[in-house]
Amino acid sequence: MGRLTITNDLKIYTSILSQDKKGGFINFIKEKHNNIWMIVTKKKRNPVYNYYKLPNDDYVVCAGTIIYRELFGKEALQAIYKDFNEKIEPLRENALYYSYQKRR
Repeated sequence: MGRLTITNDLKIYTSILSQDKKGGFINFIKEKHNNIWMIVTKKKRNPVYNYYKLPNDDYVVCAGTIIYRELFGKEALQAIYKDFNEKIEPLRENALYYSYQKRR
């Protein structure tokens, strides 16, 4: 199981980060944008590529495994970023798993 946490509360962020570490999630990414904190943890078993960040600081992230347009991992996240046009429906139609967040 991978975890994705997004919060605007620093106390909650700190608490969840501590819980993740205690729970054995050591492979994680931490991000802060304005007053929003995000923690992305990879699965303990069979880690997958669930975070794609571009040089301009845009990103796409998912919790766990995602399959999009028959693509998997990094390629799926790249395709989601490319296909995103402010409407979620086309993304949902092409995703096997669509619990993700995208910043653009």
